[in-house]
Amino acid sequence: MKFLFSELVELNELQPLCEIFSNLTGFVTAILDMEGNVLTATGWRDICAEFHRKNPAAAESCRESDTVLGELPSPGAKYNVYRCKNGLIDVSVPIMVENVQIGRLYTGQFLFAPPDVEFFRRQAAEYGFDETSYLDAVQKVPIVTEEQVRQVMEFLCRLAEMIGRMGVGNQRLREANAELMVHRQELERLVEERTTELSAKNERLRAS
Repeated sequence: MKFLFSELVELNELQPLCEIFSNLTGFVTAILDMEGNVLTATGWRDICAEFHRKNPAAAESCRESDTVLGELPSPGAKYNVYRCKNGLIDVSVPIMVENVQIGRLYTGQFLFAPPDVEFFRRQAAEYGFDETSYLDAVQKVPIVTEEQVRQVMEFLCRLAEMIGRMGVGNQRLREANAELMVHRQELERLVEERTTELSAKNERLRAS
């Protein structure tokens, strides 16, 4: 069964929650559906928002990286950690509804070590970025530890589970409403048939 994220989860409730998380922790967030559409985004770094995602070639690398991150984690792991094609570290956790993945929750746009300036200088030339502005954005990318990521992902994994439970509840509500509508239509049909029968009987009584 295929579920649409936007039909099961209230995005207008998740966006402010993720904004609070980004403001408190400094970690970015994003929620993507299974087609790779960004549904919510908070705290994004300039290097991604102003450079990578705005350049067609760089954005294509972003989408390819999103696809890898969108895969289910290996057995025993709760989330995926990946060095994206544009040189940053991203992390994702799947959002599941009744054992069906409907999207993924991301954080990332950070590094585990000081940036390889020559790598990013070559990338600026490849994509046609202004080198000075791009390298300035690179220097603003936070360097974090794997322990910090682990702690953040404990929260985000629980958030993904909560979103999944929200989706399950909304899906069951939709199914109940659909079943109720079927019963209502059937009841209306029976009432209409009975009304037609009674009207016909009344007509025959008046005619006799």
